[in-house]
Amino acid sequence: MSSTSEQIAAALARAQPKTFAATDDPHRYEQTVGAEQAAHRARLARRPTDVTREVLHAETVVAARQADLDSARDRLAHWQDQQHATAGLRAFTPSRRQAQRTAQQRVEHATVAVARAEHDLAAAQRQHDQLTGRQAAVVAFDAANAWRHQRIDTLEQRLADHWADAVVAAARDGHPIAYGPTRLRAARRTLLQHVDTLNTTPSAGGTQAPVAGIGDPLRSLSDLDQAITEAAHRPTPALAERLGPAPSAAPRPSRVQPAYRSPAREPPAPMPPVISM
Repeated sequence: MSSTSEQIAAALARAQPKTFAATDDPHRYEQTVGAEQAAHRARLARRPTDVTREVLHAETVVAARQADLDSARDRLAHWQDQQHATAGLRAFTPSRRQAQRTAQQRVEHATVAVARAEHDLAAAQRQHDQLTGRQAAVVAFDAANAWRHQRIDTLEQRLADHWADAVVAAARDGHPIAYGPTRLRAARRTLLQHVDTLNTTPSAGGTQAPVAGIGDPLRSLSDLDQAITEAAHRPTPALAERLGPAPSAAPRPSRVQPAYRSPAREPPAPMPPVISM
């Protein structure tokens, strides 16, 4: 069983730092990915118009027109019964003849109403059938092109991993800001997302599989943060030029006050001699 130091050494050996080269152009891969994403989005933009609401409204109209036809047929049947009830020998009385004429007129009106209701129902059904066909085309389009949405997302993640790998490679060579602060922040977010995924997803055998294009995200994040810290403590040539030359080390005047000295006193005048008598 290996010791902890041996395990750390093995992990470092598996993730060898990459060297940042001035000839590397990560923008080419971004252009390739962007072109494929644009092709998928252009295909998805040709999706037929969704008419789900129109189909539901057409179904309501068909049901209403069917109800109108049923009502018209009921009225026609009623007046046909009245017409038969007042026909023949039973129409000899004036009231019977009047009832028979009324029933005949209502039958004629009801027949026209039934024909109009049948026409309206047929038109509503044709509209419903057209909309149903259009919606079927939408469903078929979605079934055939649903994979494109996932493909776009996959390419987006690969592009983020690609830029994270490029930024980390530049950072390991001492240039964490080579692709700008926006790319730097995006790369760090991408690495943090992969670290969170590894922390929440159990791995087989207790080992963490490397991420395609990045390797060990924890090691990459550590290298990136170390490069940022080192760069923050040393000015770049551009920053040094903006700051100008360092100020000269001229001695500053001392703020220590000199010790107080009392002014020199003049010697006292000699006393006159005393003459004794």
